[in-house]
Amino acid sequence: MNKFAVGILAACSAAFAYLPGESRFVSLEGDHGLFGNPAGLSAFDSWGALGAYEYDDGLSTVRVGGNLDHWGASFENIQNDDGFDESRWHLTHSRDLLNRYFFLGSRFTAFRSSAFRGTEWMYSMGAMIRPFTTLSLGYSCDNLLYVGPQS
Repeated sequence: MNKFAVGILAACSAAFAYLPGESRFVSLEGDHGLFGNPAGLSAFDSWGALGAYEYDDGLSTVRVGGNLDHWGASFENIQNDDGFDESRWHLTHSRDLLNRYFFLGSRFTAFRSSAFRGTEWMYSMGAMIRPFTTLSLGYSCDNLLYVGPQS
């Protein structure tokens, strides 16, 4: 494992731990960076698309998105029969460093909800190391900047 990459991830994790927002350790999920850790977007060197529908406890969730190497765009909508409705539009960018051992990503999100009027704007960041193709360790800070009528 590259010690330099581990040091950079540790430094980024320490910095993210004191930033506002919802920080968490997150490695790759099934969404390849479109909805989870934005650093995972460029980890696979391939273009792709994602579509999902879930229904659980009366909530319908629709997610669609796609990525073109280092850029991705996605949409998600959650609603129920009681008038609850939330939509999020995401624009994600990710880049690889240190010969594809270290990845940095950022995401801008526009959020609308039936609970308030207007649009909330959010900025999130993530970092990830991939010492092997089968292992990834990451850290994400969601809603680092949050501006809008409910912020």
